[in-house]
Amino acid sequence: MSLLALSVVGIVAFSASSLIEWATEGLVFAILTVAVTFAIVGLLAAVYMGQHMSFTRILEWPPLDLLGQISYGFYLFHNFIPNPLGKVFLMLFGILPSNGLKVTVGAALAFAIAAILAYLSWTYFEKPIIQLRTRLLRPKSKMGVGTGV
Repeated sequence: MSLLALSVVGIVAFSASSLIEWATEGLVFAILTVAVTFAIVGLLAAVYMGQHMSFTRILEWPPLDLLGQISYGFYLFHNFIPNPLGKVFLMLFGILPSNGLKVTVGAALAFAIAAILAYLSWTYFEKPIIQLRTRLLRPKSKMGVGTGV
């Protein structure tokens, strides 16, 4: 089995394990976290070593390109987005969801919220500042150089 396939299987298995109640706590969670760390390192190594593979063309997909553009804003905002799932379930249904559901669906919701905030920040704050900087720092043409004037 290739390093790429093994890494992807490891990451998917870790994601699926969060749906199991006992796998989100204690020593089992710690072991799974270390295992997924190695799987992610393997995935990065496979992409680095396999630049000619068709898998790497996926990284040029426009939504991933956009995620790369807004990544700094995502990095800034993601820690300020709490997991909204527990409180929403409690308010709407009067019950608390399982830890597995909170981890998976809650993380997906928090990711979506952080991505939206990062996109808005890129569009209305970061991009205009970069464009302004580019206009202000544009080299001025040297008039008369080489024309004998």
